[in-house]
Amino acid sequence: LLKRIDRFATAPNMSLEELYAASDRKPEFIPSPFEDMSREDLEKDMVRRPTWRYHHNIPVLEHPVNERTLHSAYARRVSTMFAMLDDAIERTGIDISKASICDLACAEGFVAGRLVDQGAKSVDCFELNREQIERLHLVNAWKSRTGIAVHNLDFEAPFWSRNLNKYDLLMCLGI
Repeated sequence: LLKRIDRFATAPNMSLEELYAASDRKPEFIPSPFEDMSREDLEKDMVRRPTWRYHHNIPVLEHPVNERTLHSAYARRVSTMFAMLDDAIERTGIDISKASICDLACAEGFVAGRLVDQGAKSVDCFELNREQIERLHLVNAWKSRTGIAVHNLDFEAPFWSRNLNKYDLLMCLGI
């Protein structure tokens, strides 16, 4: 990665825009493979996977409340993030129904999903882990949720972050 960045950083007499144009790698959009599946088949796919980080208010993913499990602790962490996010949005006065929103390292998409459920028209999600991306797509398909575009976060692309300044709300939660 450092060699790729150095190759661009040391290019003689090139503007930043020219450097951006020279970058041939863009974040990969990842379409959902689950959109045409029945809810029953989606649920079967969900339960065959290892324990989920969060239940997404989907009955087959809910676990009995047990204060001694990692799952319960993580679910409380997600609830805390939701409260912090709601507070931050309220304090800044951002109208999420009109805002451009980006969720970096979105995991299973619980934050992006919450924002869409609260009225956001679209959220661009970026994630490294393919399993997390699949889970995000499964949840969106089960909930018939639209408005979430999922991209592979590619640190090999030297300027993957060049368009992040276009968002009204940029989140990188839980990292």
